[in-house]
Amino acid sequence: MHIIDREGDVAGLYRHLDKQNEKFLIRAKTGVNIYNPKDKENWKQGELAKSLDKGKKFKTIKYYGKNVDIYVNDIDVEMRRDTTKKKTNKNGKDSSTRTKGNAIKVKLVVSKLIDSNNNIVETWILITNILDLPSTTIAQWYYYRWKIESFFKLLKSSGFFMESWQEQNPLSIFKKLLVTSFCSILVWKINNNCQKETIQFKEFLVRLSGRGLEYKKKSTLPSILAGLWIFLQMMDTLKHYEKEKLLDMQSTLNSVSGFEF
Repeated sequence: MHIIDREGDVAGLYRHLDKQNEKFLIRAKTGVNIYNPKDKENWKQGELAKSLDKGKKFKTIKYYGKNVDIYVNDIDVEMRRDTTKKKTNKNGKDSSTRTKGNAIKVKLVVSKLIDSNNNIVETWILITNILDLPSTTIAQWYYYRWKIESFFKLLKSSGFFMESWQEQNPLSIFKKLLVTSFCSILVWKINNNCQKETIQFKEFLVRLSGRGLEYKKKSTLPSILAGLWIFLQMMDTLKHYEKEKLLDMQSTLNSVSGFEF
């Protein structure tokens, strides 16, 4: 079962997965066409999603700190778009070719996140070739994939900055990914543990991190990770230096800087 974000909404990938008898769930782009057998017309996927009523409520979630209800509706459609292949010649110029392909029967699942004022705050348009399961199940699967984004955020922009790693050997990258994944699991466990001692420890880590938080938010995964890194460094330092030696170095810093730390 392949659960893929919007970058996967391309005709060539649909046909490749269908040919391999693979099951897929792909978040759809709004501006590309899908064929509606009921009226025998091509629709922009976003417009077809808007034309459906909100459907059935199946879950209440926290979305950017607010409670929203997820409503789900669906329609049977066909993916008939041409397959586009891009090529780059020796001079670095790109060209593309379009070829027709077989129509693939799929289901368009529309999840609308609606707040307490009945405003649609987000819409997830999903395409799947799993036709025999309730749309609420399909929407639930994508909801779980969406939550994985917090892990990706730790890996990239707000934690380990993976895209700046300089390792070129695949094995080295894999080893580093194992270590960072373990740290991410540890951060997740700390964040979701409700025992009194762990809550106090979490507050301590957030304070150590020095990260600013949104109003009424007590912690974030990046702040826990940053605080944990400082805490582990601090504990390692205490293994090698006595308290008196650390105070002496603090006095040296005060003397050099002219400030009291």
